[in-house]
Amino acid sequence: MKDITLIMESKKRVCSNCGEAGHNKRSCPEIPIEDTFKPIEDTFKPIEDTFKPLDGGEEVVEERIELSKKRELLISDLLDRQSYDIPIDIFKLWLPKKTCCRQNEVKHILNMGLNKDSVILYLELAELVEELY
Repeated sequence: MKDITLIMESKKRVCSNCGEAGHNKRSCPEIPIEDTFKPIEDTFKPIEDTFKPLDGGEEVVEERIELSKKRELLISDLLDRQSYDIPIDIFKLWLPKKTCCRQNEVKHILNMGLNKDSVILYLELAELVEELY
């Protein structure tokens, strides 16, 4: 029997920023970290020019916004959609059927590998699951 030796060649990484080997432009040690370098003075406006303090003569207008309980629930559902990273088209189909399953269940079936068509079918059939099985 012959021994087989595999030789793997890898591409030598060269930084497109500084030209050195061993790292890329995202990990380049030559790129300054934003909160550790001193900015050039001329490129930034002084704080006094950017923010003007309120004088006694300027009027501040406060506007109170009152939302209905239903709109607050919609905002809550939208925040959940963002946190579960549920696609918008799936969310739109889920919303009218939200009593049959929660968003974390939708995220779970997406994570299981069901494609969008199967998730849509799941949402349509979820209310009938007790009758079907």
